[in-house]
Amino acid sequence: MPCYPMLSAPTEILNVVPLAPRLYPSPFRSAATLSFATSRPGVLRVDVVDVAGRRVRQLANDMDAPAGMHELTISTNGGGEPLGQGIYFYRIEAGEGLRTGRFVVLR
Repeated sequence: MPCYPMLSAPTEILNVVPLAPRLYPSPFRSAATLSFATSRPGVLRVDVVDVAGRRVRQLANDMDAPAGMHELTISTNGGGEPLGQGIYFYRIEAGEGLRTGRFVVLR
């Protein structure tokens, strides 16, 4: 289920770099926030994958997401199987391109 609790002005006004994701805290035990900006409306897909490349969470799947800041929560207990201790990757696909990053879950 898409979650966009923080939407604001276009990124040109905010003077932020599109698709420059930030995940905090990192590493984390129960939940972290993935934040990033998009400069234009359109497709937005955000997935969490394990080290084998299998999708373990879908954080967003929107064909017409607004431009601006986006904040998504990655929870070890939310939506599907609990995330166990280990290394995972987020994958952000938007009109600006594709960005990936790594994060660690601790127990």
